[in-house]
This record gives sequence, C-alpha cells and structure tokens, in this order.
Amino acid sequence: MPLLRRRRLHHGPGASPGEQPALADSREPSRRGPDSYRVRTWARGRRAPAVGIFQRIANLIRANINELLDRAEDPEKMLKQMILDMEESVREGKIALAAAIAEETKLKAKYEEQIQKAQEWVEKAERAVERGEEDLAREALRRRRTAEQMAEQAKAQWEEQRRVVAQLREHLETLESRVAEAKAKKDLLIARKRRAEAAKKVHEQLAGLTRSQSAFETFEKMEEKIAHLEAQAEAARRVQEDSLEERLRRLGEDEEIEEDLAALKARLQERRQEG
Repeated sequence: MPLLRRRRLHHGPGASPGEQPALADSREPSRRGPDSYRVRTWARGRRAPAVGIFQRIANLIRANINELLDRAEDPEKMLKQMILDMEESVREGKIALAAAIAEETKLKAKYEEQIQKAQEWVEKAERAVERGEEDLAREALRRRRTAEQMAEQAKAQWEEQRRVVAQLREHLETLESRVAEAKAKKDLLIARKRRAEAAKKVHEQLAGLTRSQSAFETFEKMEEKIAHLEAQAEAARRVQEDSLEERLRRLGEDEEIEEDLAALKARLQERRQEG
C-alpha cells in the first residue's frame, strides 16, 4: 500500500503556504484523462483583456506633445483633439481595468477552488486507504493531481492577471497626468496664440503706418516743391516790381532835371538882358 506524505501547496501571491496531503511516491506513472485535457483547454482560454487599450494608452503616453504641436498646422485644434482622445482612452481604460480586476478575482477564486478540491480528494484517498480500497484511493489521488494541475494553471493565470491589473493601473495614472499636462499646455498655447495674434496685428498696423509715412513724405516733398515754385514766382514778381519802381524813379528824376534845366536857362536869359 503506498504511503501518504505531506507536501507544500502555495496559495498564490502573498499567501502563506500550508501543509496539504500529497502522494508519497512521485514515481507513480502519470495517467492522463479527460480532466487533464480540460486543464490544457481552460489554461489556453484564460487570456488577459485590454490588450488593445494597453497599446493605445502606451502610444498616447509615449507621444511627444511638443514635437507634435511643432508640426501641426493648427496646434490649438490638434491639442484639443489629443485631450479628447486621451480622455476617451482614460474612460476606456477604467472600464478595461474594472474588467481586468473582475477577471483577477475569478482566477483567484478558481485557484482557491482547485486547492480545495485537491484537499478533498486527498481526504477521500485517505479514507479509501483506511477501508482497504486501494483502487478507489488511486482514483482519488489521480483526481487530486488533476485538481493540483488546474490549481497551478490558475495560479499562473492569476499572477499574470495581477501584473496586467498593476500595469493597466500604472498606465492609467500616467495617462491622467499626461491629460493634466496637455490641458495646462492648451491654456498656455491659447494664451501664446492670442499674444501672437495681437502682436501680428500691431505689426500690421505699424506696417500701415510706415506706408502712410511714405505717403506723407511724398506729400511733403510736393509741398516743398510748390513752395519753391511759389518763392520763385514771388522773386520774379519782386524783380518786376523793382524794375517798374526804378523806371518810375528815373522818370521822376528826368522831370526834375528838366525843371532844373529850365530854371538854369531862365537865369541865364535874365543875366543877358541885364547886361
């Protein structure tokens, strides 16, 4: 009759191992039955969810916001769309996280269930041995092994799912911080855009003033030219007036000379008459 011994079965991450009955002779040939097939099939079907959302969140986290904005034709519009995409990914990520946590809980329950079944089959095998029913004990031990195999598979899937949950939670926290960063950048960007638009308007107004200044300078040159022509006309007028005054003055002098000449002749005539 095969002897029974105790071996440790781990109860998953963070749990204390307990003593559980196990088969003493590990050299006993393994017999695969329907339960072994179910173990393999069940293990293949337990895949962690949220692979797609993982990739989307990872892409958003890796995105260089400044580089994208530098290449964008309308940075403000692009940043708003990025924020919408990030917020949508956060919402989807929270849904995926809830589903992943639920899956983790199910896997943990499955693991604990198989551990319990393995313990029950050991107890049944012990009772069968005590009654001398070795064939029944062997069958109970085979089923105990199947339960242990399923427990180990469930443990591996549970640990994997725990990593998925932790990674998704970390990614969500990082993405939420990127959303806050993007919102802050959006406010700064809008303020910068408004300042740039105001500066552009001022420069355009200054350019208009420069063009107006050029027109004013042309007008001033025309005014100077007209003033010069006016000065020339005034000079010509004065020259003409001076010539006329000179002629009039000379005419007056001629009349005086004639009067002086007549007076001189009269005096001479008087002298001749007296002599």
